[in-house]
Amino acid sequence: MIENMGASTIVFSCPGCYNTFANDYPTILDEPLDYELKHISEYLLEIDELKFIEPINAKITYHDPCHLGRHLEIFEPPREFISRIPGLQLVEMERTKRGALCCGAGGGVKGAFPDISQSIAQERVKEASSTGGTLLSSACPFCKKNLMDAVKEQGEAMKVYDIVELALKSVGGK
Repeated sequence: MIENMGASTIVFSCPGCYNTFANDYPTILDEPLDYELKHISEYLLEIDELKFIEPINAKITYHDPCHLGRHLEIFEPPREFISRIPGLQLVEMERTKRGALCCGAGGGVKGAFPDISQSIAQERVKEASSTGGTLLSSACPFCKKNLMDAVKEQGEAMKVYDIVELALKSVGGK
């Protein structure tokens, strides 16, 4: 389907899907893919017309998704993206980048072992809360969902966003 569309670049919001295209498909097919692959955080940084106008005045901490970080070595684009949004002050958690604690949702853990998944996510939310941030962001829809569940379970006041949602808020969307 991608070849039939004539696409030369594929943009992913899901780090797991990105990892599949970047690492698994070339191995399975025994040849590199003929497409440029980008995570949405990388792609949005390249759009000069994207202007953040609405400040989001808050301290924010960022959770590194396993597939995006440890598997694809993409650590800085989401942080740079967050730093471009006026009013946001990034405060890092104790464990970040390659050493970041997993959110607990990946690898089928949430489906097969929901209690373990939630326990891991709650530990990550405690770490996020200890930064003094009021917002927690990630660049993975599965991380966002699991971290939101943990925030709710713990009764935390922290709000959880995907970085694309932050962009929408800052460009004037609700």
